Amino acid sequence: MDIIPPPRLYKYQPYNVQTLDNLKDRRIWFSKPIRFNDPFDCSINFAFEKMTGDQWNDYYNELKEIWEKDDDATFKVEYEKYFQGDVLSDELKTGFTLAITKILKSELVYQIQGKGIACFSEKADDILMWSHYSDGHRGFYLEFDTRFEPFSKSLPVKYSETLPILSPRDKTIHPLMILATTKSIGWSYEKEWRAFHEEGDKEFGIDVETLTGVYFGSAMPYVHKEVISLILRDSPTKLYESKISKSEFKVKFQQTQYTPFNYSTEH
Repeated sequence: MDIIPPPRLYKYQPYNVQTLDNLKDRRIWFSKPIRFNDPFDCSINFAFEKMTGDQWNDYYNELKEIWEKDDDATFKVEYEKYFQGDVLSDELKTGFTLAITKILKSELVYQIQGKGIACFSEKADDILMWSHYSDGHRGFYLEFDTRFEPFSKSLPVKYSETLPILSPRDKTIHPLMILATTKSIGWSYEKEWRAFHEEGDKEFGIDVETLTGVYFGSAMPYVHKEVISLILRDSPTKLYESKISKSEFKVKFQQTQYTPFNYSTEH
């Protein structure tokens, strides 16, 4: 079943040259997972699903057929000991699991070094994320319409106290997607969604209609708001001013328009 993201996703970010460039060119940055600040994020650590004896034998026969047809002599010799009988013995099961893990980890290392991931949140106006990702309310966050790519194909992050569990029999989802969408429960407040691209550490363009709003932090300097308003002048993107609530731990927003500085006016 297809996973449908919420109508809007958000990205918190600081005010700097990179974020302004991306805003001007309508681009999204996809990072390689090895750049993430959480060492557990997309790490090559996982547990295999516990399988019954019959499931193990079915999987064994499937891999044995692949092994028999493979033309790589080195591969043939290295894994020959696992395919000597018609069923997988308990003794070989442990070694077989280690062999599968070795192969899968090697593939995942290659994938993680090259793929690109962009991270978003389904939460608008979160106090913690304002502080962590938007320079203590001096930055801003972007609002995206998820009807457009890459947001329409984004996947939700699942939060867990244990390592992700991979099923050797599941061919419907790549193991990298499971690792990339499973994080420690300590990050659950982010309610994160992730979009994927074949290349990492690159920018990719989005449709002009995709960016529906820019929300200014309550501590953002006025001149920075002016710069962003100039960049987005004549675009369909709406701008929102923020104020800290006097009665709640919340920030309230109101749509606004900025009149760019008129340099022809004498002062």
